[in-house]
Amino acid sequence: MQEHFRRYKGKVSFFFDENGNEEWIAILNTVIKAARNLNPQIGEPSFVDNKTDRGIPCQAADLFAYINRQKTETMYESDRYSSMRLLDLIIGRNAFPPDHIISKKLATLRQDQWAE
Repeated sequence: MQEHFRRYKGKVSFFFDENGNEEWIAILNTVIKAARNLNPQIGEPSFVDNKTDRGIPCQAADLFAYINRQKTETMYESDRYSSMRLLDLIIGRNAFPPDHIISKKLATLRQDQWAE
């Protein structure tokens, strides 16, 4: 929050896939309670039901997480950094902190280049 949304003062919601594992839910509740003590902007967690439209925003976050997992897995398996795909750039355009090397490179692209 401090890195990407310094001016935002509202609460932030966290959504998770529907999960019936009581042990996992207990761990999640403990972590969120501790985080809320450090940052009052952290709101209540909620579970997403795949049968409603409520989960649609989570799909973009899932896609971004999947892309990051792919990149990390490739890097560790081949012991080298792989170049970004177009989808990586589109999804990650606003996801990196301003001082991140990728943000600095993406910042040089004009809006017409993004459109192209």
